[in-house]
Amino acid sequence: PAGPAEGASCNLGAGIISIDGATYWVIESAGASWVVSLDLENEVVTRVKGLPGHPAGPEHYHLTEVHGRLGIVVRGVSRTTEVWVLDEGRRNWSCQYSLTRHNVPRPHFVFGECILTLDESLIRGHYNESLIRGHYRQTGVWSSSNKAVPVRVSHRAHGRPLVITSGRGRTFRYVKTMESLSIYYAP
Repeated sequence: PAGPAEGASCNLGAGIISIDGATYWVIESAGASWVVSLDLENEVVTRVKGLPGHPAGPEHYHLTEVHGRLGIVVRGVSRTTEVWVLDEGRRNWSCQYSLTRHNVPRPHFVFGECILTLDESLIRGHYNESLIRGHYRQTGVWSSSNKAVPVRVSHRAHGRPLVITSGRGRTFRYVKTMESLSIYYAP
């Protein structure tokens, strides 16, 4: 596909994410939205694909990375969050995750067999704090190990509380380290 249309605007709220030598963002033009990429080696901008899952508006989706591939998180008005992942040929989106009554942190939320969810409700009397929870594969709250069927995390899944963040916390890609984490302990 060609590059972005003339007069298109960037939806910064959807985020900008880099994966495997390319940087991706979303543009909007004439009522349509597209994912666009910049190949960092060749410095070429290309229109990649239209958005999947029919988002209700620009504030209802954002880009993510899922196991080294481009994904988009679409929050539906029915409180269901779907995560669509672009195939390696960048031709088709497939729904890989479906979460009922759960939001996800940005930009990364899948770490191996763990899915992170974000609870932005009232915590300890403050509205500006968020609780990140870890959901590990369990019978009844995760379903599907079949790649053709999305992984579903039900509203009954409470997950394990991992961290409380102030304001808008960001999650980063997991990197294995041999360094002892005890040096970061605050007495």
